[in-house]
Amino acid sequence: MPGGGIFSRILQCGIIPLADREFDNAYLVLSPFEENINDDQYLQEAVDHILWHKNTMKMYGIDDPYEHIVNYVLDQRIDSTYQYSGFLPIGKMYDRTDPIESSLRLGDYKRVLNKLHVQNTIKSRVDDLCKLVNIDKRTLGVHVRLTTMSLHTNYMPVTIEDYFRSIDQELESGKYNGLYVATDNVESLIKMEQRYARVIRYYPSLLRLPTETINNSKEWSWEFDMFFRKQFWQESFMEAMTLARCGAMICRDSNFSNAAIVFSDTLKQIIRVGSAA
Repeated sequence: MPGGGIFSRILQCGIIPLADREFDNAYLVLSPFEENINDDQYLQEAVDHILWHKNTMKMYGIDDPYEHIVNYVLDQRIDSTYQYSGFLPIGKMYDRTDPIESSLRLGDYKRVLNKLHVQNTIKSRVDDLCKLVNIDKRTLGVHVRLTTMSLHTNYMPVTIEDYFRSIDQELESGKYNGLYVATDNVESLIKMEQRYARVIRYYPSLLRLPTETINNSKEWSWEFDMFFRKQFWQESFMEAMTLARCGAMICRDSNFSNAAIVFSDTLKQIIRVGSAA
């Protein structure tokens, strides 16, 4: 499984290409990041994180730092009945011009997901939050993705005000009595809480960047550091699976949001934010 972030790996490079394979069970292992020394300061910071994790784990006797990572979130076992099938191809990337919720293959992706078993500890935490604060079909889900994605020129520029406009419009419809927010940074969460204090729900104290804007190479490469951490993988699954319990979702193009759609049986409307310009 090649790819970048968690759901680029699990969804785009795992579930989507597996929909073209016949299989009873799958045991998924990640392929390594490239570790080339780079003259670009930002890329070099990412490589340094990768090499640090690899070397630290080797020091503790873990020869392959990638082999166990998927087991942070999936309950999977391997035995002599499995056959090594090589690398899966990189699957299709869905975006606002070709949304995954409109794909004729969505049912195939859901069938693949049903053959993968998310750990019960993750599912229990999602169940607990949804019961505690009543997250259901009457909840509007929001995935706020700014920080590192704002540096990519191939994505439409988005600000927190774009999210506010879409949220306000949906809440005014009267269809929702709650707002669940999943976000990659603390600053956006504070702004959301100040604006929607009476209806907002979220997981407190998750691993998040402090601000909406990336200020240096260390913050840019933060995800490469988090990639090797069990807590980050489990929290990412928790947030996507909780979004999947909502009745509608406001988001931007990302495999995180696409994964929430594949997880979901209740999302009936997807609103993708864009720049006011």
